[in-house]
Amino acid sequence: MAPTETTVTAPDKQIHPVENMVMTRAVSAWIVMAGTTGSDFVSECLRKHMGGDWGLSCEEDAAANDERLPQGGMLMSAWVYDGPGPKKDLWVISDPAHEPGGAQNVTALVPAD
Repeated sequence: MAPTETTVTAPDKQIHPVENMVMTRAVSAWIVMAGTTGSDFVSECLRKHMGGDWGLSCEEDAAANDERLPQGGMLMSAWVYDGPGPKKDLWVISDPAHEPGGAQNVTALVPAD
């Protein structure tokens, strides 16, 4: 089965098509521990990242994302789960597309990954 490509737009940002969306084992294990709230949090972070929201990224990193966005370059957003249970840092990274306008791979990971 071919991967599904999704394009999400924000009012002033266009995210390139996404070929694969994955998470590391550490994120998966945390979701199992945190339950529904963890799963909802990761889903929301992925949705926001694909919509051009860079979360808690510093201004310099957010500006770099905005510059790389039109060419399909590497993008990174940072998030902090502050719900029930322990706090958790989460990063979402879009790998560069192999060609301008090409599909990207998106990964949810924790800083220790």
